[in-house]
Amino acid sequence: MKKLLYLLIVIISIVFISNIDVYAKDYDVTIENISLIETSDKVVERDRPSFNNNNLNVFLNFKEVGDYALYKVIINNKENEKYNISFESNDKYIKYEIDNSIIKANGKTEIKIKIIYDKQVPTDNIGIEQTSSIKFNIVDKDGNIVNPSTGINYILVLLVLLVIGTVVALSIKKKSVLLVLLLIPFSVLAIKNLIFTLNTNYIIDMKGFRYNGLLLDNLGEQVKNTFDSMCTKAPRRGTASGSIDYVPINVNNIVLDATSDHGFDVKLIYPSNNANIDINSTVTIETDTDTEVSVPNIFVGECTYNPEYDYTKFTYDGVPVNKNSVRLLNNYIDGYLCVQFIEAIESVDSDCIISIIDSMQVYDEQDETGAG
Repeated sequence: MKKLLYLLIVIISIVFISNIDVYAKDYDVTIENISLIETSDKVVERDRPSFNNNNLNVFLNFKEVGDYALYKVIINNKENEKYNISFESNDKYIKYEIDNSIIKANGKTEIKIKIIYDKQVPTDNIGIEQTSSIKFNIVDKDGNIVNPSTGINYILVLLVLLVIGTVVALSIKKKSVLLVLLLIPFSVLAIKNLIFTLNTNYIIDMKGFRYNGLLLDNLGEQVKNTFDSMCTKAPRRGTASGSIDYVPINVNNIVLDATSDHGFDVKLIYPSNNANIDINSTVTIETDTDTEVSVPNIFVGECTYNPEYDYTKFTYDGVPVNKNSVRLLNNYIDGYLCVQFIEAIESVDSDCIISIIDSMQVYDEQDETGAG
């Protein structure tokens, strides 16, 4: 009976160690800010960089191998010891360089990180967002990775071990003492590294497609200018008391076909009648009646296109598109032309959209006198 009691005391003591002997204090090294300094000529920053805890995110469009973006990162170290930054990247296509690997003690340090498009990605990946992640380890002056201050309350452990040893010595054989001590969980020494992760979300741009020598990259500007030219409200024929019909509008190969007084279909015959990609969308007006003044909201639908277009009439960087590279052209339509098309329509203000719908309305004048 005594042996069972002693064994129970030993087990409780071990559990006691497992639950209270580990303590941790994170190092006070944090990211304060990240901002873009410069890029090479053809690089586009799609969105502002962001950071959350120890994760940084940047969003870039590259065009050619050798393109780069340079970012400034501010790290605040409130500890009394300076640290170094260590990193190793295994990314095949993106390379990283830093200008300063030392984080000074008790203050803020500015570090410049250069992100370089270093090697051509496979054709199938062009135009598709990809992510390159790199981990920056914070190391001490001896090159050891810095960890949060995790350790053991050694005084408490020694006291508990003394109790265990006394109990075991009084109750069970010496060989069993070693066995019981081995049950003490040494996992309390587990550590956690201090790491910053930089995620580069990048797209390899596909600008440069041409049709009969015509560069297609300016689609968005063309669409916006065409809508602006439609914004002058055409006079209505008939009166509002008559029945309404709609006539399509065709300006610069942009065809608008009203579906009601609340919207219309948009079709872009692009780039010509001979090789129609025929980019399509819809525009709908919804009025918010919950506000004191009715506010029209414009909704632009999904972009679609004709998959049976004649790809043989297109070139990319001077090389004709063939059946092996048509997937790249499809990616260009999905990832660039469609995006430009939708963004251009979304940039048109609601008054202009309403004006365009009004200009497509035709009223039956006979209804005004009740004849018909």
